Amino acid sequence: MTTPFDWCLCVAPLVIRAEKRSAVDIEGDPLFMPRRTQLVPVAWTADHQDQRGLYDAVTEYVRECLNRRIEGFRNERAEVEVLCAAARHCEAKGPDAKAQELLDQIRSLQQEEKDYELKVLIFTEFIPTQAMLESFLSDREFAVVLLSRSLDMDEHREVQQAFASKAQVLVSTDVGGEGLNLQFCHVVINYDLPWNPMKLEQRIGRVDRVGQNHVVSALNFALEDTVELRGREVLQTRLATILTEFGVDNLADFLDSE
Repeated sequence: MTTPFDWCLCVAPLVIRAEKRSAVDIEGDPLFMPRRTQLVPVAWTADHQDQRGLYDAVTEYVRECLNRRIEGFRNERAEVEVLCAAARHCEAKGPDAKAQELLDQIRSLQQEEKDYELKVLIFTEFIPTQAMLESFLSDREFAVVLLSRSLDMDEHREVQQAFASKAQVLVSTDVGGEGLNLQFCHVVINYDLPWNPMKLEQRIGRVDRVGQNHVVSALNFALEDTVELRGREVLQTRLATILTEFGVDNLADFLDSE
């Protein structure tokens, strides 16, 4: 079956592509500020070995379930209860590795820019993660608002207005990657990476817009030795294909400027 991506490759010889970074105004000045992307590998520290063990246990459980016949489900409830107990134990021990890295990165950016009211746009693909981040950051005295598909258009506008005024942090699912103008913010943190490079561009594009007055910083989190790095590999492969077929190198724009 032909996909939209395959179709793009077929028409590549017929397309003249104007890159966003080359756009200028009537006086020849760039319309967009520079963008700085950074891949942030999140390491498992000594404080997070229980969480690493939980990740390995869940991964093994999922792998076994895919290969298990129906009669093998008799012990599944007991296995799940063991995993849930391990998860509760990890939760009680304190913030997980990514949440701690998020806090460290935000505080580092505040110090770097000498702005302790710095606004930060955080993207995650998962509602439970969004709720966890709201609680985690609110407990550390950040003013947090949330955006998800459960909100109607009026509520979307209210969240946007709150973020523009009093809130420091907006935690959004990918619905926030569509149609919002947030150029009053210039820091985007992708707490988890999508597998589609266009989703990543839509996310960063909420702040990387005409009218942005600061260098845009986009931080892409990936937990070491996990499936998240596989997502990064997929993104790199697709971006390499775009470079080969269109002559457009988006790797620095999307993943890591360095």
